[in-house]
Amino acid sequence: MTMKKLYKAIMPMFMASVIFLGGVSAEKIIAHADASPSPWQVFIMKTGARVKINFYDDPATASTYAADPNTAFYFHHTNENDLNNIGYDSASDSITLNNVTIKNYDDGTYIYSQMPNFTNIKGLKAKGKNVFDEDVYVAFPCLNGYTNTFLIDLDPGASFTFYASWWNGAEDDLYDKLTVGDGVTKNKTETPVTGGILAKYTFERKAIDIATLKDKATLSPPTADYTGAAITPEVKITGLTKDVDFTVAYTNNIEPGTATVTITGIGAYTGSFTLEYTINKKEYKQEEVKDEKTGASYEVTTNADGTTVATYKTTTNKKAKKIKVPETVTLPDGSTAKVTQIGSKAFKDSNATQITIPKSVKKISAKAFEGSSAKKIIIKTDKKAKVSIGKGAFKKMKAKNTTIQIKGCSGKPKQNLKKNIQKQASSGTTVK
Repeated sequence: MTMKKLYKAIMPMFMASVIFLGGVSAEKIIAHADASPSPWQVFIMKTGARVKINFYDDPATASTYAADPNTAFYFHHTNENDLNNIGYDSASDSITLNNVTIKNYDDGTYIYSQMPNFTNIKGLKAKGKNVFDEDVYVAFPCLNGYTNTFLIDLDPGASFTFYASWWNGAEDDLYDKLTVGDGVTKNKTETPVTGGILAKYTFERKAIDIATLKDKATLSPPTADYTGAAITPEVKITGLTKDVDFTVAYTNNIEPGTATVTITGIGAYTGSFTLEYTINKKEYKQEEVKDEKTGASYEVTTNADGTTVATYKTTTNKKAKKIKVPETVTLPDGSTAKVTQIGSKAFKDSNATQITIPKSVKKISAKAFEGSSAKKIIIKTDKKAKVSIGKGAFKKMKAKNTTIQIKGCSGKPKQNLKKNIQKQASSGTTVK
């Protein structure tokens, strides 16, 4: 008799001897393959060891392990690689499953008609989705003829499904003996099959809405200074692991202001929530900033009160015929600085014949226009015209007989400013 024929002959006897069986028919497994049944039986021991036995060659040893009280779980006709995510937890005396799918198949050499047996244990703990499909023959020797119970405990978001065929109406007895852990629901559906009922047993635990854990979430650091690169503070949630329980996504996290991180649940968690954090403006300490838009170089400083001001240092476009100094300059972090001062020799070697100073400028430094070719200088002010004029601000210019025009003020304030400018200007300079 061939191994295949022997398998067909003994399968009905085996089905009659176990406590209960899952599946419809051994013939469904055999019919599609010429391969022989797998001879391997694998035992998961409470010591953590795994034992693989060819039960055709050594049935006595296989029987010994099947009866050993330290055996927690074993498979007939199996492929040991299918058991990679199955283990034993000594604390709860339970078999553990982690996204396990057990099904019958053949690889051209063996038919793997998996027959899992839960024995000498109190229950099962599972993560992820776990399915023993309808052609898998399952047994629970640990129930001891239904005098014991079997606890099915699932992580949030996990499930466990298996099937069983019944000939004696005992499907309800099993259902009653399968107890559940916190948050776990169980369900049984029945389908009539030849000679009995196919029952599907489903155990599920809903995923946790991660938004309920928002108060346990922290950002490190909670604020950060602008760097010009993306700011991605670490997200921590007590008891959870990033990329296992949740993912993170950052928005508006480069420029100064309010940035957002979205935390989305995965695995045992669902839903999402957001946290906000602040990116502070950069503090400048007499730092040089080049502005291609205005064609100038500035020295930028952040004051104690948080305001940022700029000193116009020099033009970067020496060929420009007109220069209009802006009231504000945009900085690399996207913020702006008010231009409040004209630096020393700011226009030296510039070919500009007309230069306009904005009303934001409150100080024109010593020698500011030394070496300048400007024939006309426009100084805009507010009504008070309080502009400090440094020593020799308009002297030693290349241009001769320059006209300096004051705009924005009148009366005594204008007269005082004219007087101060004239003192620091070369002879021949007209101030009006």
